[in-house]
Amino acid sequence: MKFVEKLKALLPFFIYSNGVVSLATAVLGYGICIQNNIPNALEYCFFLFFSTLLTYNTQRFLKAEQASYAITKHMVWVNKHRTFLLFMLIISAIASGVSFLFLYNGNWLSFGLLSLSALISLFYIKNIGNFNLRGVPQLKIHLIALIWVVATAYFPLFNENKLEFNSILYGSIHYLYIIAITIPFDIRDLKYDDPKYKTIPQILGFNKAKQLSVFLMVLYFLLSLYLKPVLQTNLYFYLALAYTIVLLMLVNEKRNDFYYSGWLEASIIVVGVSISFY
Repeated sequence: MKFVEKLKALLPFFIYSNGVVSLATAVLGYGICIQNNIPNALEYCFFLFFSTLLTYNTQRFLKAEQASYAITKHMVWVNKHRTFLLFMLIISAIASGVSFLFLYNGNWLSFGLLSLSALISLFYIKNIGNFNLRGVPQLKIHLIALIWVVATAYFPLFNENKLEFNSILYGSIHYLYIIAITIPFDIRDLKYDDPKYKTIPQILGFNKAKQLSVFLMVLYFLLSLYLKPVLQTNLYFYLALAYTIVLLMLVNEKRNDFYYSGWLEASIIVVGVSISFY
């Protein structure tokens, strides 16, 4: 019982410090690297974990300094643990910088894509005057999907000069996957988001947004089987997608934050692990 109690105490810590989403990015990137025969897949996994940790916690710090953002449980936790998060920012900055220098092969296009993603991540939260990218109607979810695809698929592909058409296309379909998995978070944020954002749930409503999320996930699944025939015999991939689709279908207005930042984000880890197997 003591172990269970300690685990319950650590779970919010891991979720709110962005450990789950960082691990999700890293494992998904690892799986994509494996499917595209990218060397140093584990090193890319390491880089993705710490760069995501750096990006998300930087955004949390910037949010905490702006009164315009809603005071959610997540933001309350951030304000209570600012010293710890600052320490994590320093560690993740050093680790992601060192791992990038180890991986970088001198490809200017891969560097440009990564730099663009970093700028989008920064100005997604940080204001330029009274403007930030998050406030552009209908743009929010597409920026998130673009950054994930660049980080997990295109940076490794371009950096390793693995520019086969199939690999590029396989990376691009994860755009659909990220949009599908992100729609429920916009559903969760309906009570916080300004109507001017015009997110998918704001435009379509709760039920149609959830249906679109499931449809995009099924489409991603079918395209994955087509582009990577090896996945057609991968039972783990079938189970991972079935698990994810069930979670999407069970989304409702009563789900707490742990359902989204815990179970849904963790489902990305499950998918990433599944595509790591041949």
